[in-house]
Amino acid sequence: MADAPEAFDVRAEAVLAALRTDGTLSTYAASLVLLSPRVVETGYPNEELKQAFGNGGFEAAPSLRGDATTRTVTVPGGSTRSLPVLGARETLELARRGAPGCGAVATACPITVTRAELGTVEADTNHGRVTLPAWQFWAEGLTTPYQVIAVEESALGSLPTPPTLGGGGQEGTAGLLSAQPPVVLRDDALVVTIGHGACDLGLGAHLLEESDAVVVGGSSSGMSGEVCTAQLIGTPATMPLARPLGTRPVVDVVTGAVLTTSG
Repeated sequence: MADAPEAFDVRAEAVLAALRTDGTLSTYAASLVLLSPRVVETGYPNEELKQAFGNGGFEAAPSLRGDATTRTVTVPGGSTRSLPVLGARETLELARRGAPGCGAVATACPITVTRAELGTVEADTNHGRVTLPAWQFWAEGLTTPYQVIAVEESALGSLPTPPTLGGGGQEGTAGLLSAQPPVVLRDDALVVTIGHGACDLGLGAHLLEESDAVVVGGSSSGMSGEVCTAQLIGTPATMPLARPLGTRPVVDVVTGAVLTTSG
């Protein structure tokens, strides 16, 4: 990890100041934010089922049952939270919200979900890996269940919107590069992907670690004189932490966005 240029430190401090002033950091630490997808993929035995479930081309059988309830979960560190759990039918509807449905499925559709069992899955959250309640759905032909995290939306926090910064949000970002989600946790280190162009020179990856947040990003010393393609290239970098991440958000230095993390 290269020494950070002054521009990185100045921008990182400005981003943190904005996130502290608007209460984002304290709210994020107090919330349980789901960083994994609600649907936990386990694979499909054939293309027909993969297409149907991937596009929301399924429906609940009239006999499908599974009541709403509550479950207590334990987060790293030992504290517990009581979470409301949706019923099976409501969870299935939530899973296909916004999906294109049968119009995007070339094979037989819809698939009928005939059975539901309430179980658990491991999920990434802003508190680390947490075992959350999930409905396990079965349909004819499935060899493993279609699993959907069933915690009510109202009980989960969300990724904060980036803060409002001066200069249209881009002031002080010249020569700085964004980090791309997700950030991967590796013991007491972060693996961060720095986005850059094909002709960026002198690439560096940088981190500013504070007690309430970690800011990451990169820098470039300039561009070569070559004709460059326009694609975004991602280069991973491992950044050691002084202590475990805990509930601290990982923030991109350029945009001020809180980045998703996976363990």
